[in-house]
Amino acid sequence: MSEESRNIAPIDSSLVERNRESGFLDLDDQRRAFCIEYVTNGYKHRDAAESVGFPAERGTRLKREPLVAAYIVDLQNKYLAESVVTKQTLDVHLDELEDIAMGRISIPIVTGSGEKIEAKKFHADLAMKIYAERSKLHGISKDDSKHAAVNVTINMEGMTGPAEVIIEGETE
Repeated sequence: MSEESRNIAPIDSSLVERNRESGFLDLDDQRRAFCIEYVTNGYKHRDAAESVGFPAERGTRLKREPLVAAYIVDLQNKYLAESVVTKQTLDVHLDELEDIAMGRISIPIVTGSGEKIEAKKFHADLAMKIYAERSKLHGISKDDSKHAAVNVTINMEGMTGPAEVIIEGETE
């Protein structure tokens, strides 16, 4: 018998179905919190276990418990059904990327000598792509395949206000 199969508890389908119908009443609050954290944190079982008071090493075993596994599946289906991408959602993600691109927050960087450091770094190409995507998102520019290549110049100086966007040579 493999190590993997010894760690998985047998599934009692009637127990799982009964709990599904009752809202998983047999799950204690800590396991329920683990499931929610696990699904919302990007499926990092060690982090989820630790954040709700379990030892980090217990995350793998927890997610294999039949009721926990079933609740995780139900949460995934719920979040999948509820996840709707909106302009506001995209704007939030673009804001985060913009902070990185403009050098407002520190990020891990490897120096030429191989040293790993945290530093702020300006990424002009990334910043320009973010502004282009944001202008499409808000209807300032169009992503129309009928148009040929367009040169876009963004003045990155004095970024205290909105960026100056100059569009040249738009053709149909």
